[in-house]
Amino acid sequence: MNKKRGQIERIPAWQHLGGKEGTPLYERLAEQIRQSIREGTWFEGMRLPSKRRLAASLGLSLTTISSAYDTLVAEGYLVAYPRSGYAVGPLAELYLRMPAKEKKILPEPEEENPEPAWRYDFGPHGIDKSLFPEKSVKRIYRKIIDEGALSDEPHRRGLFSLRKELAGYLLSSQDIRISPSDIVISYGIQGLYRFLFDLLPMDAVFSVEDPGYPSLARTLQRSGKKYYPLLLADEGISVRDLEKNRVDIASLTPMHQFPTGIEYSGTARMRLLEWAYREKGRYLIEDDYDSAFRSYSSVESLRKLDGRGERVLYIGSFSRSWSPGLRISYIVLTPDLSRKAKEMGIPSISPVPLMEQAFLAELIRSNTFERHLNRAARLYRKKCRLLIEALEASSLPWRIHQAGSGLHFIAELPEESYAPSFCARAALLGLHIKSIQEYCHHSSRPRDILIGYGGIPVEEIPSAVEALEEAWRLFKTN
Repeated sequence: MNKKRGQIERIPAWQHLGGKEGTPLYERLAEQIRQSIREGTWFEGMRLPSKRRLAASLGLSLTTISSAYDTLVAEGYLVAYPRSGYAVGPLAELYLRMPAKEKKILPEPEEENPEPAWRYDFGPHGIDKSLFPEKSVKRIYRKIIDEGALSDEPHRRGLFSLRKELAGYLLSSQDIRISPSDIVISYGIQGLYRFLFDLLPMDAVFSVEDPGYPSLARTLQRSGKKYYPLLLADEGISVRDLEKNRVDIASLTPMHQFPTGIEYSGTARMRLLEWAYREKGRYLIEDDYDSAFRSYSSVESLRKLDGRGERVLYIGSFSRSWSPGLRISYIVLTPDLSRKAKEMGIPSISPVPLMEQAFLAELIRSNTFERHLNRAARLYRKKCRLLIEALEASSLPWRIHQAGSGLHFIAELPEESYAPSFCARAALLGLHIKSIQEYCHHSSRPRDILIGYGGIPVEEIPSAVEALEEAWRLFKTN
């Protein structure tokens, strides 16, 4: 093993760099190198990896590596040699002459709020880990490293190759025609909303669905935004409620509403678009969180229905369709907001590392993603069918609603049953079940529970239903 390669291995991947969350990656990398010098692991005269080689190894941009190296040169930790790279400076010898610090044995840190190990996970966000194509993933990572994709300079809106692939994917999967230049890549839905807060008027009034994602309401609240939870009717939220509360920005999940599973009717969708165009500054935010796994749908995307493309902001993500670990999300801006973002110079930089962006771009380009979706959709349809059949054949007096789409359906408990209490009792037996009441703001759905099947192995469905029967018996006898 040559010396340079050995040094690379002593610098952890960017995901494991120390430092406080939110500290720039270049500073966290610089601190890791400082620590190695202070501890005597790296000594005076040792050559460091070239910037390009270290960037490829760690999955960081050349800008990040250059910033870290330049900082350390300015501080005296490194010496820069023209056309020869970098080496550890004489400051290392000074640290070696200092008395060693007394080592203190610290107790092992306890994990904060560890996730419980569920016996059966009926949560709505579970996925089947057996679907993960490990060989394909390794092949893609080798390919992007060998081709030097990680040395590309990142764009503030995200890697262009990824935005191009996303535009092509939306066209082929949903007939949504967009420009790659209008796509912004980020981490998580909350990150996208914080980006939007900088684009939209500070006094803009938002609405959220009720029931709906509580995390979205918390994001709006913490950001000081005025918002109204709007009650869901059978066809979706009411335009009358939007007008009554003087809403400017309506956040929706119209193609498969979470958590109720309803599809907004065609009439409701056209009325929403009409409302958005009625006054300047109104927008619909369409969160298409699980389009890949809808078994059937008569619903077209609002973004597609918006022929002029001026009123619908489309949000997509990959935590369900690929893996919760891939927290990449994206938003398709309207032309006016895209121009405004360019004029404001935001976002200043994409928070998603090049490695992840390049991986996702190749995942889509190579059709690995599409093949994965096809396999997953077939498996999830099978799970849904088998689970419903097992529930209907069981002793459980539940009614099944909104089945056949996404990764969950709704079970309605008998009258005088309180779903949150049943979920709490089931948790004592190791069953993870969510009630819709947990997602309600002002509305009330006390008898409905969500039954997710993504994380339940096919062969365990019969025993999982038996566990539900056991939990129900204990609930009714107390």
